[in-house]
Amino acid sequence: MNSSFRNWFWPLLCFCSMLVRGQKEKPVFDDDILGEIGVSYVLPQAWGDNFVSKGYDLKNGLNVEGLVLITKKWQVGAQYGYFKGNVTNIDAVGAILSSRITHIHAVGGYSILGTTKFGIRTGLGIGYAKYNHKQSTTKLMDDGFSIATNVSFSYRLGNSMGIYAKLDHYWDFLSIDTAPELTDYFRRTQIFALSIGIKFYVF
Repeated sequence: MNSSFRNWFWPLLCFCSMLVRGQKEKPVFDDDILGEIGVSYVLPQAWGDNFVSKGYDLKNGLNVEGLVLITKKWQVGAQYGYFKGNVTNIDAVGAILSSRITHIHAVGGYSILGTTKFGIRTGLGIGYAKYNHKQSTTKLMDDGFSIATNVSFSYRLGNSMGIYAKLDHYWDFLSIDTAPELTDYFRRTQIFALSIGIKFYVF
């Protein structure tokens, strides 16, 4: 467990524990949930034969999502996430030192399993990816279309708060001018992003 994760995770765990201790021994859980807001810590990992996978050391980031429950099974909303990466193989990337990768998606979700306290969901997002690059003296930007799929597991600690873990899989299709033989390498990236965080329920 790296130091940045420890610095973020343990205070969060203590905060959740204090909230739970402050509630009744057997809290009443309201099933009539209007929406959810989640904030999570992201641990990304690039995958496949592309410039991000071959040339970057991705750093941890942040994910924020908001969902409205249409029915007990279906949800719609939006998701925003970002993380950074330092270039470790300049031959695989080019003259770039580091990048900030941002994703914004409109998302829809389906509840595979749902009880009063525990839930498993899968989701699909369609949106936008932006890669802000930093060189020694200049800044560059690449962007494009993005698709995200995810599966998440949640547990309610109390009526208005819970914890959750989620795995996102991003497919980014970037608008980068490159040689035809390098199209897939530079224009299509895959990133898995595991996130752990807290969720607030709105009634």
